Amino acid sequence: VRHNGTGTTTMFPCDNWLSKETALERMLLAGTGEEGRELTDGQRRYCVSVVTSNKSYAGTDAAVFIAVKGPRGEFTRRLEDKTVFGKRFEKGQEDAFTFIDVDVADVNPVDNTWPIDQVTLGLKAESVLQRVTGTDWHVFSVKVADVTTG
Repeated sequence: VRHNGTGTTTMFPCDNWLSKETALERMLLAGTGEEGRELTDGQRRYCVSVVTSNKSYAGTDAAVFIAVKGPRGEFTRRLEDKTVFGKRFEKGQEDAFTFIDVDVADVNPVDNTWPIDQVTLGLKAESVLQRVTGTDWHVFSVKVADVTTG
């Protein structure tokens, strides 16, 4: 998680499989098309970047969502971009999504950190084939950046 105002970055390393055997989501502790939209009170502009690992069969065709929780609130978003052609979440690929949602945390004035409490990635099988064969996904990293100020 990076706060552009302070430059503080907090990483939520994953480097693990997300699969039906290990549950359909993995908790990592510690919209696209909205770039021109004006923010209202209590909103921030975020950029989520997900890197799929280079392991064999690391990618997924399942629906992917992210939930971010902080001391001021939380949001859940499906990570999709209907304006871009091509597949998302493929082996070795980085996918980025920008959207507006609720402001989940304030900058701590004492140490200039942006205290995000939890980031959760999840998968949802959308086809009969995915439900039968599974929706495994090996994630290398996730980055959530507050790009409101930048």
